[in-house]
Amino acid sequence: MQEYIVWQVADRTVNWFSLQGGRYVLLTPDATGILESRIFPGLRLNSTALIDGNLADAIADVQAAMATVAHQEFVHYLAQ
Repeated sequence: MQEYIVWQVADRTVNWFSLQGGRYVLLTPDATGILESRIFPGLRLNSTALIDGNLADAIADVQAAMATVAHQEFVHYLAQ
């Protein structure tokens, strides 16, 4: 497993870990709370919206990321 996500509902935190150099490193969200996969282009999560219960924004951000050229190229690569 190269990455995993832990949503701690009671603590109101979302942690995304990425395997780097043989150990898991906690990824830091950007200023807007977005976390991005290091191995799946276009896979991103709006942790702020998720924690706040704003699932519509969280889903909209995932859909927007899936529409990026980087994600489409990755999907094409996987299909080959």
